[in-house]
Amino acid sequence: MKKTTGLVGLILLVLLVSGLNFAFADEIDDLRTQLLEALDGSVFDLVYADPDVVKAAIKLGNIGNPRAIQVLIEGLKTVWDKAAPYSSASTIDKLEQFSDPISSALTKSLVNLDKQNPSELDDLIPDLINLFENTTSAPDKYYKNLQDFPVSLAALDCLVEIAKQNPDRADEIENIFLNAIKNENDHTQRYAAWALGELNVPEAIPYLLKISKNENPWIYRKNAIGALGKIGSPDAIDTLINILEDENESTYIRTYTIESLGQIGKKNPGEVSKIVPSLIEAMGDDSQATIAHDTISEKASEALNTIGTPAVPYLIQEFKENGNQDIRKKIVQILGKIGDIAAIPVLTDAAKNDSDPYVRSYSVETLANIATEHPDTAKKIVPTLIELLGDKGGLSFYKSIGAMAGDALVKIGKQNLDAVMKPLQEFIINGGGNDQATSFAKKILIILEAPVPEEPEAYLNNNPKMLNNDDNDNNIGIENDTVAFDSFNNLM
Repeated sequence: MKKTTGLVGLILLVLLVSGLNFAFADEIDDLRTQLLEALDGSVFDLVYADPDVVKAAIKLGNIGNPRAIQVLIEGLKTVWDKAAPYSSASTIDKLEQFSDPISSALTKSLVNLDKQNPSELDDLIPDLINLFENTTSAPDKYYKNLQDFPVSLAALDCLVEIAKQNPDRADEIENIFLNAIKNENDHTQRYAAWALGELNVPEAIPYLLKISKNENPWIYRKNAIGALGKIGSPDAIDTLINILEDENESTYIRTYTIESLGQIGKKNPGEVSKIVPSLIEAMGDDSQATIAHDTISEKASEALNTIGTPAVPYLIQEFKENGNQDIRKKIVQILGKIGDIAAIPVLTDAAKNDSDPYVRSYSVETLANIATEHPDTAKKIVPTLIELLGDKGGLSFYKSIGAMAGDALVKIGKQNLDAVMKPLQEFIINGGGNDQATSFAKKILIILEAPVPEEPEAYLNNNPKMLNNDDNDNNIGIENDTVAFDSFNNLM
């Protein structure tokens, strides 16, 4: 009886699934008609994204079975067939408006499909490969002013996503892109370069190095250079440094090169001795890419921060030896972002003694950042900041060093009260330095709601200005009592 009941249940389940499939089939056919009719007409009619395209794409994405996915792929191919031949700059917007909702639904469908039954990808991968190959191998006239063709990118994104989520299919898809990068068509090469970087395929390195050379147009080289960074092989270091140091190289390509060098340095700490000196030298170059907003200097600083701790010894040495104050300021900023405790001695000395007020100010802030990121270092850093409370030097238009040291102590104290409270109390009891230092020390304790050696009420009565602290209870500054500690970053 139990076997009969189980068999009946199985039959009912099969019938239910079959019924749903038939229902979905009818709905998919209707959605296909809706989608293709909405895309019908010349490119000149494709001015705004038709709501029917968006609605149909979303519904097909939610269904997410192989048939629905094939309709979405057919929709992308239709966008290509109708719009690409016109190849005008204004076409990009039209393409994106129509291809974006379709490609988003397609990616969602593939992820859901993978979770249900990965074998259903068997018929879909060839369709996506054909879409990728047909759109990227088009004649150059199709790509005039179209730097990143939306339909090609949609097919590319889907194939990369499938490879990432299905390790058993990764080799198949990687081989497609390895063959594509050997293609004589530049567009196919540049899209394949991006995909091989995303999939971290070391076998692509020789081809990527070849494409990255300056006889190729920048639009193809940037993907190859970016892929070299994502793969992270040391084999690319010499080529990338040569590109970076070439005075005739475009600023745009150099910014991509710097980013890749940072990624390689992060993955290969043993190679930073080759990379860091070139990045430090690049920090002195403020030329700006015509396409991107970043300067060479900014990108170099970001790359050094990406490398992190392995770069610290080189940055410290450069800080000590380099007389360029602008470079030294940037090094202090990088050391603060990295937050390595090895920088504490040089930053302490700079905060106390450097001739440049910017360097001193940045050093105070950096010490505070390190103390909050590494609470065990607070005992080393707090005495220096307390010593600086009475320092009236610094940036005349902003805050004194003493005021910044006070803000830093508040920041540390909020996270680690014990590290700040007792040293400040002892400082006050022992005389507290000049009037400014004593005043700041007491105010810090009040802000942190810690006991002050002198009764807080009596102290406030003797110092009426202390009562007027409504603007910012966490601020110590003299010159501008409403400037918060974190706003110092705005001056960088």
